[in-house]
Amino acid sequence: MKNFLLILGIIFSNLVYANECDQLIVNGSFENSPARPSIWETLPGNDETSLPGWKTLGEGVEWSSHVSASGGSKIYTPDGDYVIDLNNYYSKNGGGIEQSFPTKIGAKYLVTFYAGTQKNYNRNGTAKLNVMIGDEHYVYNLKTERSDAIDWTYFSFSFVASQASTTIKFTTDTSSLEHFTVLDDVNVVPLNKPRAILVN
Repeated sequence: MKNFLLILGIIFSNLVYANECDQLIVNGSFENSPARPSIWETLPGNDETSLPGWKTLGEGVEWSSHVSASGGSKIYTPDGDYVIDLNNYYSKNGGGIEQSFPTKIGAKYLVTFYAGTQKNYNRNGTAKLNVMIGDEHYVYNLKTERSDAIDWTYFSFSFVASQASTTIKFTTDTSSLEHFTVLDDVNVVPLNKPRAILVN
C-alpha cells in the first residue's frame, strides 16, 4: 500500500510542478552587478557586461533603482530594488534584453515576469512589450491611468523546448518620449519535474 501511495505521489506531483530552486535565469531581478546605479543609468545596445546574465539589444535600456530621479518618487519594484525600462531615455526607438539558458528538448518550462508602465513625465500610460522565446512570439499591450507609481502586471506562459539552449528576449519598438516599458522579476523554471512524496 505504501509503495502504491508513493507512486501516486510521484505521478500527481509530476503533473504541475515548478520550483524556484530550479531557476534557469541569471539575475532575473536585475540586482547583481559590480556597479549598480544609485538612481538610474542608461546601458547602450549590445552590452554584455554591465548587467550580468543579460545582453542589451537595439538602442539599449534604462537600469533604475527603486527611487526614481524625479523628486525621489517610488517605483515600487516587484522584487528587489532594481528594474529595467526597455525604453532608453535618450532614444526614440525601443531597446531590449536577452538571455540564453540550457533546456532539454521536449521538456516543458514556465516563464513568469512582471511588466508595467506609468502615465506621468509626459508618457501616455501605454506600453508594448514583445517577448520572444525559441520560435514563439508574444505581444503584451499595457495601459494605465496611474501617475503616482508604475502599474505592474504579472504575466506567465509555458513553452516546450526545441533546442538544448533557449534564448528569451524582451523588447519594445515604441518611443521613449511617450512610453515606459518596465520589466522585473523574470523567471524560467522547468515544469513536470517528478518528485517523490514519502507516505508513512
